[in-house]
Amino acid sequence: MQRALHDTVILGVQTNIPYLLAILAEPHFQAGQTSTNYLTQHMDTWPLVGTREDEDWLAAVIFEFLQGGGKRVGGTAVTDESQAQYDPWNETVPWRNV
Repeated sequence: MQRALHDTVILGVQTNIPYLLAILAEPHFQAGQTSTNYLTQHMDTWPLVGTREDEDWLAAVIFEFLQGGGKRVGGTAVTDESQAQYDPWNETVPWRNV
């Protein structure tokens, strides 16, 4: 679980991943000594996550760019809308399911 959380990359929104990692690292949780009051008893003083630094955002943008961010069709960036895959949600004519 810790590895999955460490490997998770989510851009643009703040997540609770640091909070979940703190819970997983907490000794009472690891020992299985949890109850419905666990968070109140053991995580009540956990600090709120601060904002991301500019360097973090820049690194994320560069990573996305190097991965070919943007629209893709078959692993190739789409430069012309006529090359894009058919999307039924863009269809403007009425249809019937017969």
